[in-house]
Order: sequence, then C-alpha cells, then structure tokens
Amino acid sequence: MIPENERALSELIGTILVIILVIAIAGIIAALVFGWSIPLQRTPYFVSEAEAIDNASVVRLFHAQGDPVSLYPGATQGLPMKMTLASGPYFYEVAPLPSAAEKGWRAGETLYLFRNASGVWIADSPALIQDSTGFAPGHWRLSLVDITSNVLIVQHTLDLAGDGDGPVPLPPVAEFTANVTTGTAPLVVQFTDLSMSLIISWSWNFGDSGTSSAQNPVRMYALPGSYSVTLTVTNSSGIGSITKNGYIVVTPPVLPDGTIAGYTWNDLNGNGMWDAGEPGLGGWTIQLYDRTGSQIETLLATTLTDPNGYYSFTGLVYTPASQGMYAVREIVQPGWIKTHPATEYHFIGLNNDNKYIGGINFGNMIL
Repeated sequence: MIPENERALSELIGTILVIILVIAIAGIIAALVFGWSIPLQRTPYFVSEAEAIDNASVVRLFHAQGDPVSLYPGATQGLPMKMTLASGPYFYEVAPLPSAAEKGWRAGETLYLFRNASGVWIADSPALIQDSTGFAPGHWRLSLVDITSNVLIVQHTLDLAGDGDGPVPLPPVAEFTANVTTGTAPLVVQFTDLSMSLIISWSWNFGDSGTSSAQNPVRMYALPGSYSVTLTVTNSSGIGSITKNGYIVVTPPVLPDGTIAGYTWNDLNGNGMWDAGEPGLGGWTIQLYDRTGSQIETLLATTLTDPNGYYSFTGLVYTPASQGMYAVREIVQPGWIKTHPATEYHFIGLNNDNKYIGGINFGNMIL
C-alpha cells in the first residue's frame, strides 16, 4: 500500500500540474481570440549612464554594462535600438554620424550626442562634434527603445542648455477659448490660451479697450455689448494672431418690476451710438421726474452712476398706466456735450405690459 503521506503529496503535485495546464490552455485560447502574440526575441539587457557636458550643450552617454547595442542602420553588431530626444514641442530621432554608421556600441564605450544646424547626431569621439549649437534650455528625455519589440529599455532625464540659439520652434499658431461667452452684465470671463508651439509672449485685446499680457487672463465685462477678442502670440520664429468677432455677448442685467435703468457712456467718436470699447462714465447725476404727457412735473429721485456708468430707479408705479409716466435726464458735467438722446429727457411709460425698462442711456463726449 502507498503510505498516506505519499498519497497526499502525489495528489498535491497532480493538482498543481492540472492548474498549470489549465492556465496554459487559457493563455493559448486568449491568444487566438484576442490576437495576442508571445515575442520570441530576447529583450536587450542594457545599462547606460548619461550626463550633460560642455555647458550642458552635449550629452555624454556611457555603455555601463550589458549587451552590445546597434544604434546604426545596417550595423552588423549588437541588438537594434533607436535613440530619441524630446522636450515639449521638440522631438528628435537621433542619427549616427557616417563615421560610426556600422559600429556596435559595447560595454565600456562612450558616445556623444550633440545638435547642429543639420540635426541631432551621435558621435563616437568628441573630436567629431562639429558646430554644436546646444538645445533649448529645459528638461529633456533621452530614450533608448528596442526596435524589435518596441519596448523602452532606458530613459534619462537631462537639463540641457545651448551655446547657440538652440532648436528653432515652429511658427506660433494662436488659439484660445473662454469658460463663458454670453451672460448678463457684469460678466466675468476666464480666457484660456490654446496656442501651439513654444510661445514666449501673449497679447490680448478684449474688445472693450482692455488688454493683457497674461497667458490665461480673466476679464470682467461691465457693460452690455458684443465684443471681439484678439490674441497675438510670439516666439523666436514669428507671430501668430487670431480674432474671434462678436465672441463675447453681454446682455443688460435682469430688472425687477417697477425699474428704470441705463448707462451714461463716453461717446469717444461722438456718433451718438454706444460702440464697443467706449467706457461708462461714473459719478454722473441722473434725475427722475413724473410727467403728464410731455409736461415735466415733479422731481422724484436723484442718483449717481456707478463706476461702470450704470444707474437704476426702483420701486416705481407701473399700474394703472396713467400713473406710470416718467422722464429721465442727466446733468451734463462741465467740459462735456451730450450726444444721446437728441432731446433733454428720455420719456418712459411703465404699465402691465412694460413693468420695467432698461437701456435708458446717455452719451457724452468731451468738448
């Protein structure tokens, strides 16, 4: 008879073998169903060391240990790999100089990576570094990838700089967006720059006489109107600009029943129309009268415009219609002339169909 302990061991081993067989079958089925492939080639074993030299304009790359590596098309020695260098919008696939094109890179050997006007190159001797211009200052990623399996083997992060101008970026392409484009006054808008290439400066024109040099500015539109927004960006390769016409639309604030409201503005061109970019006038006196027909009766209230030129009269009678007859005028300040309205007063009637009214505006220009 088989001892009890040997029988238990035999059953355990049998169970393990069954589990392994099931896993193997499941792997084969998954490969057939999902198209998985099992690579048969060997991934390179490779250790390298990298440092920036020559005022951080050249990279010295040392093969510390591992397999011989081929970085050169047509090389007869070493496992094939490619080297890339990237930072922000810049990406280079590094090429060997012709003098090293058929050599393998073995443990104990040093390579030199540099840039000139023709590209980014690998040299096997510092004597072969020619007309190095360096790189755009910043953090760069140096990657070595196994070409056969497309697997990243080694990656180094380097702080590089330039003895010369560094890489030349593409000309800028301006673009932007905003978190809101319509709303009632005052409307606060967050602009976000979406420009492409290595941008070094931003110039915004918000269409209301406001400007900014921030990358992602915030603007408050105090006055109703339609505003065109322009963004101009620059880098070392040129200028890019975009204008979005009528991009921001600001409507008057919602008014409660029994309200008359409006603005006093600086009519810069004197045309009697409130054009984009013409600011409000704060601290101007506005008067409210009742009236009978065109006959001005009693002064009911006086107010001052706020810093944006806005004013309002609230709690007014609007029914019956015969009691909701009003006239509004401004007191023109010395050195100014009124351009809107053509008459001294705005005549307003409030009733059940028109319980409030906005846009009772006054234009003025400097004499």
